Amino acid sequence: MESFGGTPQSRSTRLSIFIILIGDRPFEMGLEENGDDIGTLKATPILLMVGYQSLPKNQTGFAFHATIGGGMASSDFEKGDVVKDLENTSGGNIDISSDSAFMFELGAGMDYFFTKNIALTLDGRFFKWKY
Repeated sequence: MESFGGTPQSRSTRLSIFIILIGDRPFEMGLEENGDDIGTLKATPILLMVGYQSLPKNQTGFAFHATIGGGMASSDFEKGDVVKDLENTSGGNIDISSDSAFMFELGAGMDYFFTKNIALTLDGRFFKWKY
């Protein structure tokens, strides 16, 4: 599974704080069978995240953060070559649909603050949803 996306966010660096993030993290997952392209499942969740951001004592150095949250994921299926070929051969239309579903996210990472306002972040995320 491949995932692509990001979240715009802002964190205060004045003191250790709890953070609230609202964002989307789009995903794409290619579906193949024996190397043939069946299609791509695309999901776009809208999440509400709550987290904690620690801060370095001298405004520079290492810190950590953690987030947890959830939301709803809407999904769409983009037909691949296999499905399109089946439609052309049969002369019909193959309808592949999916429902919106609840999504859960858990994340944590390390930050290195170069200044009180600029940091480099290494982040790990676990996503779970039923589609």
